[in-house]
Amino acid sequence: RVVVGRGGGGGVRQPTPQFAVGGGPGPSQRPQQAPLTTGAKLFVTNLHPDVTTQDIHDLFSEVGPLRAALVHHDEASRSLGTAYVVFKKRDDAIRAVETYHGRPLDGQPLNLQLVAPPSAAGIGIQGGGGGRGGGRGGGGGGG
Repeated sequence: RVVVGRGGGGGVRQPTPQFAVGGGPGPSQRPQQAPLTTGAKLFVTNLHPDVTTQDIHDLFSEVGPLRAALVHHDEASRSLGTAYVVFKKRDDAIRAVETYHGRPLDGQPLNLQLVAPPSAAGIGIQGGGGGRGGGRGGGGGGG
């Protein structure tokens, strides 16, 4: 089980296969609002190496239904410490950032960044976590 809390660590976990986990059919499709097709994608960094895709899926699906979740790995199947989480609804993604940004997951504070909504054509997760360069802006600081 994943440990989310104020620090510490611990938590015993079973090995979990590393593959993208979809959100599955959800019975709570409410006709109250217009259909939201855009959703939103979160980029998660500073993950402990033992955090699995299933852990990420389990944690973030507590906030709202997911389209997908994926922890990135190198060629040797070692975690890169990053993941993508795609929510079905943008509001849920925003709430996830408000809830989990800076909170420890297995002893390491999560860093969450809301990125552009997934395209209607696809989620864009299949490519894994390649590429250098990271995000734009943000980096700099005082002096």
